[in-house]
Amino acid sequence: MTEGVMGLFDGAINGSSSTADISTKLGLPVLLVIDCSGMGSSVSALAEGFAKYRSDVVLGGVILNRVNSKRHEIILKESLDKSEIAVLGVIPESAEIHLPSRYLGLIQAGEYDDLENTINRIADIIISYVDIEKILKIISEVKTDEGPFLEKPIIPPLSTNIAIASDDAFTFTYPDLLDSWHNAGSHLTLFSPLADETPDVNTGAIYLPGGYPELHAKQLSESHKFLSGLREAAENDKIIYGECGGYMVMGKSIMDYSGNTYDMANLFPIHTSLKEKKLTLGYRNAKLAASSPLGKLGSIYKGHEFHYATIQNLNYSESLFTISDAKGNNIGNSGSRIGNIMGSFIHLIDNWDK
Repeated sequence: MTEGVMGLFDGAINGSSSTADISTKLGLPVLLVIDCSGMGSSVSALAEGFAKYRSDVVLGGVILNRVNSKRHEIILKESLDKSEIAVLGVIPESAEIHLPSRYLGLIQAGEYDDLENTINRIADIIISYVDIEKILKIISEVKTDEGPFLEKPIIPPLSTNIAIASDDAFTFTYPDLLDSWHNAGSHLTLFSPLADETPDVNTGAIYLPGGYPELHAKQLSESHKFLSGLREAAENDKIIYGECGGYMVMGKSIMDYSGNTYDMANLFPIHTSLKEKKLTLGYRNAKLAASSPLGKLGSIYKGHEFHYATIQNLNYSESLFTISDAKGNNIGNSGSRIGNIMGSFIHLIDNWDK
């Protein structure tokens, strides 16, 4: 099974790259989960609208979620009986499986003290209220090719030895990227900035992925070994690449939501602020503004932005990318670069030049 994201047909500004698109490319039917709180017979109109919106998307069935009583369930099912849409489960409203969220998604798994118990409770409810056998039958009838595999890494290996920041402040790391670097022969080591660890002295490159550094800004500002280790690596001309949260840490400072300012690595003369949140969201075409360890001048990446931070005092002209949106509209420059030190708010997800 493949998990979707956002609404079924929600994707880039040009309408592409939605969960519906992925389902058609992989030849997978859609199992639609409907939030039925506050909904009655309208559920049928909603489900049929999803089923008929695109003829190339196959709706395998629906799961009715947040159903608050037996009477509510009867109303929903009777409405759907008028359609040919299969009901594969009815999950009752339950406070014990509420998963809190924050501005970039759900609270992350590592932040739960009782994660295993929460997962087990959710599994028990699904087993009790969802027709697993019917879903397995639908899956068994799916015929798909093994599909194309990445022949080259999305981002070229930054070095034969790459140190990767990994802890609660740096969590947005894509396993396929790390696997591709490993398969290309790079030796990968992990270190924790929050534990005031420094990159391996033998590393040739440092990767600072995205995450929530603003939630840990005070602790990061007091991680003097980590910050001085980054500065020393920069002075020794090692490659340092940061995405989103990692990029923020590479700047002079971070201002949190309360207006508190904390010093960071000062690799770039920029300040990032979250005091006045401004949403930046969308898929990006990112063209390298100069040759760098990420590729040659003009190389194009596909990527996405999703953040509330704003840049203050960007007072030099060298940018990492020039960017456009999914419709090709020019957005301007993005990111920063000083020699082998590179960063931007864009998460790179594909390389058009590979």
